[in-house]
Amino acid sequence: MIPKHIYRAWQTQTFHKKVEKRIKKTKALNPEYEHTIFTEQQRDDFVYANFDESVISSYKKLNNVVAKVDLWRYLIIYKHGGVYLDMDASIEKPISSFVMASDHAVISAETNKNLFLQWALFYTKEHPVIEKTIEYAIRNISEKRYPNDIANLTGPGVYTEALMYVHKKYQNIDLIWNKVTNETNEVFNLPDNKSYRIYGIDFNRNLNFKIPESKYLYQDLEHWKVQQSKSSVLKDD
Repeated sequence: MIPKHIYRAWQTQTFHKKVEKRIKKTKALNPEYEHTIFTEQQRDDFVYANFDESVISSYKKLNNVVAKVDLWRYLIIYKHGGVYLDMDASIEKPISSFVMASDHAVISAETNKNLFLQWALFYTKEHPVIEKTIEYAIRNISEKRYPNDIANLTGPGVYTEALMYVHKKYQNIDLIWNKVTNETNEVFNLPDNKSYRIYGIDFNRNLNFKIPESKYLYQDLEHWKVQQSKSSVLKDD
């Protein structure tokens, strides 16, 4: 069973009243779930307390908060399992209506070509897909790949690469993005009695990627795509 804990990340735990209303809706829809928003210091403390020097070193090399949150989400879901959800996303229906007790992971395609989404993650702890994602993200950081490309350095690009590797290794067939439709709902087995379920596109509207209230989150912030165009996401050695 996927642990009933929703993890999120932002620089504060105080929000505009309209964002707060949306957060309360998510909680009300899922009263059996804990809901925790980690600030930057709390995220740093979690990484430093729970991982070895190779992970900590890679995390510290990230020069952009969006990239750091990318890596942190994989780490906390690997360590504890549960649900990760971006602050500008929302859960529109009870999680129990689309996540089953037998699920070890629920994965959905993006509408963006050849990508699987990681703005929401549903996993048991120590899942092979997340383990491989962490491995590839650390590889990208240590080899200084994609210094101005967060999506491929730590974001949906590296997550998709890891998922496709795991799928090819254990199913002996490529995972083809454009063969995933809203009707897709298939479980794939892994060693050690683990599995993952490919479930539609954008979680078939059970989740919402960009809530209207997100404008209140970003009104004083520079977009991460602008940030990465101005300077490297990776710190100099």
